[in-house]
Order: sequence, then C-alpha cells, then structure tokens
Amino acid sequence: MKAYARTIFAPPYLEVLETISSPFVHLITDYCSPRACFFGGKALLVGDAFSLLRPHIAFSTNQAAYQALITESFVKGEIGPELWEYQVTKAAYLHWRRSVWFGDFFQRAFYAPLGSAVCYWVTAALARFRTWVGWLPRQSI
Repeated sequence: MKAYARTIFAPPYLEVLETISSPFVHLITDYCSPRACFFGGKALLVGDAFSLLRPHIAFSTNQAAYQALITESFVKGEIGPELWEYQVTKAAYLHWRRSVWFGDFFQRAFYAPLGSAVCYWVTAALARFRTWVGWLPRQSI
C-alpha cells in the first residue's frame, strides 16, 4: 500500500506516511439517526453517537453543547422526552445536511453539490419556520 501511496499522495502526506510504522486511512463517514430517545427517555443518544457530522464544518462540539443544553431542560423536567427528541433530531438533521453539502462542495465537481445545497436550504427554511412558530429554540439553528 505504501508503494501505491507514493504514486498518488502529495509530498507532505508522503512525509507523514513514511514516518508512521503502521499507517492507516480512515473513511470519512456521516450519519444522522432519526431517533435519539429510547425507553421513554431513560436512554438518550447524544453527540457523535447520535449524529456523526462530516468534519468539513467542524460542528461536532457545537452539536454536543447544544444537546447538553437541551438535555439540562429535560433532566430538570422543563420539557418531556418527545419534545427533547424533536428538538435534538431537527437541529442535528439541519447541521448534518449542511455537512453533506459542504463535503460535496469541497470534494466534487462544481455541479455535484447542487442537489445537497437544495436539500440543505429547504431544511434550513423549515428550521427557521419551526423556530418562528416556537417549535424549536433559537439555539438549534
């Protein structure tokens, strides 16, 4: 594999590759779960366990902080498990769509990200509407 890497990698990457005894390559993945609350609110998925965003937007920490904020409201009894899950899943889906769009934009031909851009902007418009009517907190977008 190192021989193949020498034919396709740029010199800075080859330098790193040659200094590591057992290099590995990790595939960039993303996932957005449709559910975050299980067993009536006794088990919650948060952070990267719930929604793994592509690294192009550096948003995982923000997502975890937002989910911690919403989880505090849930633990205090200010919101129920259904509302918690609704707010967390809608916000995560919005940011996941953005990470897919940015990934397509930076890694593919100029026309390839058009579909993911449309999906993101439709999702963003719905999130703005949900915030306007009070279904989502402002922090979610």
